[in-house]
Amino acid sequence: LIILIFVLLLESLIEINANLTNDLRERARTLAYDWKPNIGNKPSEALGFLHLVAAFELGSLFSIEELCDYVFLISKYKQATTICRKIGLGRNRIGLLVQKFLDTGRLLVAIKFIYEFEMTGEFEPVSILKTSLKNSREAAKRVCAEGNYSLKAQNEATDKELSALRAVIKVVKEKNIESEFSEEKLEECVKELEDQKAQRKRATKLNSPANPQQPQQQKVDNKRPRVANGSSMEYSLTVPPLSQQQPLLPNPSQSLQVNPYGLLSSILPGVAVPYGNPLALYGSVPAPAPRPVFYEQQTGYGGYGMPPQYQLPYYPQ
Repeated sequence: LIILIFVLLLESLIEINANLTNDLRERARTLAYDWKPNIGNKPSEALGFLHLVAAFELGSLFSIEELCDYVFLISKYKQATTICRKIGLGRNRIGLLVQKFLDTGRLLVAIKFIYEFEMTGEFEPVSILKTSLKNSREAAKRVCAEGNYSLKAQNEATDKELSALRAVIKVVKEKNIESEFSEEKLEECVKELEDQKAQRKRATKLNSPANPQQPQQQKVDNKRPRVANGSSMEYSLTVPPLSQQQPLLPNPSQSLQVNPYGLLSSILPGVAVPYGNPLALYGSVPAPAPRPVFYEQQTGYGGYGMPPQYQLPYYPQ
């Protein structure tokens, strides 16, 4: 934050072209010498240092190679081209910088310097822009492969490619090169990538449960229910005599009831008998295997007296 404020103040000083005294220049020179060893590979430090050199016209105190290295370090900042002019870098040095940008893959930075210093005769901007798009597509493929083509990796790759496309579209519009570079096709590519990303998002929502229900344990209410008059209802735990109890075993005199599927129906009213065994419900008698009873006159399965074939349900993988 301090360096940012310092840069803003120096930019204002450069714009007004202030009349600097020798004392101010000497103090700025001392500060620049003290600052230089702390730059290292920190772009923000290089940006502040170059603004100091430009504001107080200290370019002659340092080698051109050092200054070019610092410009390369701050190339992502919008002030980079202005700094080059202020510190007195010549056309040849700018050309070497552009070539270094191309060699290191900073193609859009190279485009900015090419147009800013009118070097379209030495370099071909359209070819560089096409190479930039090709590189972004290859980078997107690598991101997908490294992420095992997961949803996150696909979205990250799409974002990278969209960013490159929009940067190229911006250059095409600003530099008026629509005749050499089809802006319409670029916009179609952007729309296609945005649609793909939206489809992945919708597919994710469809595959995820809309209202996931968590199993909740029902709390047992131990309170006694109350009737309308406010008195509590007492439970009767008295066991009725055997003569009044419902028999568990079927009466031999009663005929067996067969349901439409040929299985024994429940003897107890309102009770679903598992596996056709009345006592299996209480765990007192092991349940025998179901033995369906078929009748020759039954035509429930298409008139052939045979059960239909069971087809496995299809679950999407």
